[in-house]
Amino acid sequence: MDWLAARHLKGWNTCFTQLRDEMLTQEVTVRLSRLDPETLSAIQINLTEWVLAEGTIQVQGTFKRVPDYLLGPTGPQLTLGQRDWLLQMAQRPLRLYDVTDVVPGVQMTLCDTLNNESGPMVIQERSGSRNAKPGMQLGCRIMRAGEHFELSGAIYPFSMLAGQAVIGRLHTTADEFSQSPNLARETGRAIMSAWLQQYVAPPAMSAMSAMSAVSTMSTMVDIDPQTLAQATEDVIQRTYAHWPDEPIPLLGNKTPRQAIQTAAGLERVKGLIRSYEVNEKEQAAQQGRAAVSYHFLWEAIGVTR
Repeated sequence: MDWLAARHLKGWNTCFTQLRDEMLTQEVTVRLSRLDPETLSAIQINLTEWVLAEGTIQVQGTFKRVPDYLLGPTGPQLTLGQRDWLLQMAQRPLRLYDVTDVVPGVQMTLCDTLNNESGPMVIQERSGSRNAKPGMQLGCRIMRAGEHFELSGAIYPFSMLAGQAVIGRLHTTADEFSQSPNLARETGRAIMSAWLQQYVAPPAMSAMSAMSAVSTMSTMVDIDPQTLAQATEDVIQRTYAHWPDEPIPLLGNKTPRQAIQTAAGLERVKGLIRSYEVNEKEQAAQQGRAAVSYHFLWEAIGVTR
């Protein structure tokens, strides 16, 4: 980046500005500028990586792909490791993944959100794994580093609520560009745009969900923790009584019992249960009660964590 800025500052700034303007309205750009320095830094990192991986820059009147130019004979001196990393970034598109398992500060397991047949991938990641949770979606480029996988650097995390919205948006993009060679690029741009929108227009809870939450909270004010825990367990047991044999959209409309027949499906099913457990632990902590165990679901489908 420093090499490009030193030799082609105008072209670099034009490329960067054009990317921002194509994805964001002026109003959204102004709102983003008011965010905290840490968030602004993350946005800058992600946009910069996109330009390095997929951007186009004008050099002496000719437009060139940024990675091709950097890797070409007139590009900067790069180590073999740097060249390999840049080449991988250019070849590996930005995609959306389901987080199915996390070892904080060490690694996480990801499954391709749009490809239910794609197997799970264990990613060595220190920073990103600290805040990741099973059940959330993560936009990223997965890179091979020797015998293991790592993230390229830029990550696009989505909350569980926002994740469902971006999945719908990506399905629309896939339908629109199904016959286009630009499908992978447009998918990446949709992920990046949706990620930026979270900071200025967070997904709202539906009116029905909001009323249900308020109603539930209002009826729990005078309930002691033990009674509340038992009531919650009863609701969970009834809600998931037939879960192993119910089609689930996140499993490609397969039932959990059907999905576990493949390695990819098994990891997705495990990820779902882990996400239920994470949500229940957080809710229990907020309500000051003991968390309800989902061990009965693990037993019901005959798998272990």
